Amino acid sequence: MKIAHCAAWNIADSPGGTEVYVDALVRELHAAGVDQAVLIPRETDETPGEFTHEGVPTFYYNPANDLEFENLLARLRPDVFHLHAWTSTAGAKQFRVARVEGIPVVFTFHNYSPVCATDTLMRHGSRTCDGVIRKPTCSSCYLHNRGYARPEAAVLASAAALMAPFFRKPDAARRWRTLASMFAGFSRRRNELLELGGEAAALVVPAFFLRDVLVRNGVDPGKIVVSRQGVAGSNSPLPKTEAGHGLRVGFVGRVEYLKGADIIAGAVHLLPKSESITLDIIGPEGGVRGTKRDPEVFMKKMREFAVKDPRVRIWGALPYDELRARMASFDLLAVPSRWQETGPMTAMEAIALGVPVIGSDLGGIPETVKDGVNGRIVASLDPGAWSRALLEILENPAVLLAWKSACKPGRTMAHVAAEMLALYRQCLGKT
Repeated sequence: MKIAHCAAWNIADSPGGTEVYVDALVRELHAAGVDQAVLIPRETDETPGEFTHEGVPTFYYNPANDLEFENLLARLRPDVFHLHAWTSTAGAKQFRVARVEGIPVVFTFHNYSPVCATDTLMRHGSRTCDGVIRKPTCSSCYLHNRGYARPEAAVLASAAALMAPFFRKPDAARRWRTLASMFAGFSRRRNELLELGGEAAALVVPAFFLRDVLVRNGVDPGKIVVSRQGVAGSNSPLPKTEAGHGLRVGFVGRVEYLKGADIIAGAVHLLPKSESITLDIIGPEGGVRGTKRDPEVFMKKMREFAVKDPRVRIWGALPYDELRARMASFDLLAVPSRWQETGPMTAMEAIALGVPVIGSDLGGIPETVKDGVNGRIVASLDPGAWSRALLEILENPAVLLAWKSACKPGRTMAHVAAEMLALYRQCLGKT
């Protein structure tokens, strides 16, 4: 059996959650003797055409050259095509090429790109969305995410719905043509999702709530496989460092608006200066320029927190081994996400290391963090609510000890690889 994995980025170029997952899955399958190849879109002409990573060949293709990708698949002749992205360079076009070649496709939802234009499943960034693609609603939410005030976004979305046939005319103003194109894009998104659900051999989702989102959009539930993420490498707890004075809280992930690093920093800042607590923020900067997720604006805010309150410390990105050791030294990991996380893998890894988690009540977080058992779920995104939750922990250290004792090693990527191998065989009609 030969598997071709296709992802949008290589882990060396973009070490995010999806890339960590794909890298770990490929390693585990390679250890099990599975023949594989990894396909990545080339970003620059200087990118090498192919190389071998950990014994598995990796091929870069030109996303603007459809024939090149077709020839690459014909040369590799995989039995199963496992697609891990839905972008303009690794997504619908590559999916269709594989289907034309008669190759079964497994698609994993690492995020919400096939469903949500903002990739958050949060309506206007403030409340959870059921994920159903509705053109007027999605248009308004998208425009608000791009910086328009909610009333203006709603008016423009309504105008696009009513006047789209006229806005598409060549003599229409550029702004109106853009609105018409945006509105039509949501029809295309829904059609592509149904095409994906109809033509793929299997759709893998890492959380049960995402399965429900797909079913609400008309996807056949029989095609959907729930496979929770796992911890890469060993999930055995590391030796703890010598306990310091106070509560050690950590944040690990992209330092950006959606991940909510400012929520936990604000929560610590609201605590009385007499409270002994530290917050270590670890991860690369992220965000989207020109939106409320603008990285420059957000990092300015984060640096102001660190200047005003020395208990808040920003470290930037760290190598994985150092990151894991640092995570093991925390008393508590904070996951204050403003979007519906599919995992997140950091929460799973922290719990496997014996570190409780305090997280938002969004997406897959409550599926990982059991409130009052191995951590705390905070229903609000208000820093004040998070500050009160931290104060409760500070005042009741026995609670934290109980949570720590409930943090046990769980799923690893070896478990995920075994499930994927069984799924590949099922797609090929093997037992």
